[in-house]
Amino acid sequence: MFEDNYPEFWKLNKEKYPRKMREHVNIEVMKMIGCGDISLGFVAYICLKCQ
Repeated sequence: MFEDNYPEFWKLNKEKYPRKMREHVNIEVMKMIGCGDISLGFVAYICLKCQ
């Protein structure tokens, strides 16, 4: 579902991201869409308040 809707989402929302970040954000989302391939890397989110 995300993969199918992302192109339209990005077209409508990319202006909401700072110009310097847009390319990076799009690249990272495209990597996530290719999930399952560890060579694309990964991200871990850690909440510093929830230790």
